[in-house]
Amino acid sequence: MNVKDLIKAIDEQFVSFDKAGANTLIIKFSTMKLAEVRGVRDHIMLMGI
Repeated sequence: MNVKDLIKAIDEQFVSFDKAGANTLIIKFSTMKLAEVRGVRDHIMLMGI
């Protein structure tokens, strides 16, 4: 394995992590009820972004 292969492997790992993180945020955003908070800003703040 050379440096190019190592960098490519690391890059692919972060792509899959970004997709998983985005999926988690989408699920949190879609399942949280807006009625539980005072507004969109509070809704986003509760998500922990």
